[in-house]
Amino acid sequence: MKNLIASLIVLTGLSAHAGIMIEPFLGYASGKVSVTQTSGTDASSKSTGTGYGARIGYEFPMGLLLAGEYAGGSGTITYNAGGTDDKYSDTAISAIVGYSHGMFRGWAGYGFTDEATNKASTGDTVFKGSNFKVGVGVMPMHHLSINFEYIIQKYTKYTSAGTDTDVSTSFSKFDPTTMLISVSAPFEFGGK
Repeated sequence: MKNLIASLIVLTGLSAHAGIMIEPFLGYASGKVSVTQTSGTDASSKSTGTGYGARIGYEFPMGLLLAGEYAGGSGTITYNAGGTDDKYSDTAISAIVGYSHGMFRGWAGYGFTDEATNKASTGDTVFKGSNFKVGVGVMPMHHLSINFEYIIQKYTKYTSAGTDTDVSTSFSKFDPTTMLISVSAPFEFGGK
């Protein structure tokens, strides 16, 4: 019981000194999707474009960061087999846990929703699922962070021509990943 009370006092004390953190970011995204259709055809592709978003949360005095994140992006898809390039857009909402010490930062996050739209000439295909990300950043000056993130998307369903389908029905392999190099501006209000 004493441990529980001590923990609550510590958490209450930390919450009272927590600083609200807002961190918009903008960067360059490069991704690839390793795809094998159930017929055995390789339909892999690469993508390049912009990534943007913002994290909003609390940064505690000891460096712990808890935040929600909205991220989006758009760009071009190039297919390994050739043919016409397509456009894409994506959005995701994630929970982030991180730590910063001095000029170095690190974080991990889980995207509860991740939605990517492939905008082909034959119509849009919308993939839905979740993601996991890890990131590191360096702050060469106050309110400026240079970041690298690695994101693994896990899409389970897609919609094409108004029909919802499980990804596993059409693809024996569907493994998308994205790397994002970004610049962000973390601001803390109150707290430290």
